[in-house]
Amino acid sequence: MRNWMISVKYFYREFTIYNLLFTVSGIGLLLSYSSLSYSFIFWGKVAGYAFTATIYYWYRRKYFYFFHNLGINKRTLLISSISIDALLTLLILVTIKLLIH
Repeated sequence: MRNWMISVKYFYREFTIYNLLFTVSGIGLLLSYSSLSYSFIFWGKVAGYAFTATIYYWYRRKYFYFFHNLGINKRTLLISSISIDALLTLLILVTIKLLIH
């Protein structure tokens, strides 16, 4: 469990920098178009996750050896990071939606 938490901490720190752009654009859509933008936010984040994972996989391929040595595979690492980011994005969007009304 400790290795998993260390892995997610280091991986998520770099993963979230790139996904922050998609979260900020989702906030902008929510502020501009209100409730009509939820599907655009969802698909924008899905595209952002796919784009970030692909770029990270191709350009940081050697970096995965660190996680492999801790006993964490790529799929577990990616799913954990996406889940954490999705929950945080949902929390941010709900908070902003409540502040608007």
